[in-house]
Amino acid sequence: MADKPTKQPVTPTKKEARKQISTLVANALPHLKAALGDKKFEHRLKKAVKILSEGFTATGSGQTAATPPPAPAKKEVAAPAKRATAKKSPAKKSPAKKKAAKK
Repeated sequence: MADKPTKQPVTPTKKEARKQISTLVANALPHLKAALGDKKFEHRLKKAVKILSEGFTATGSGQTAATPPPAPAKKEVAAPAKRATAKKSPAKKSPAKKKAAKK
């Protein structure tokens, strides 16, 4: 028997995946397209597709996806230096007004 090379599953590129998502969403929401109009619908569709396709990598078919870079380590922040301020004296009360005596 002859050895047959195994085919790797073809994964779409990011651009192809975006086109597929775009057509699926556009076909699923024709009532929204009618309500918004073509220009607004296409703009919102583009934004939605961009968000939905964030997880796809830009690698071509047959390549493995790269692992995301590790999160940067948090730096320790020193406590802010206290400012030397003069102590505030309590506010002075104004003298009470004398009431006029009624006759």
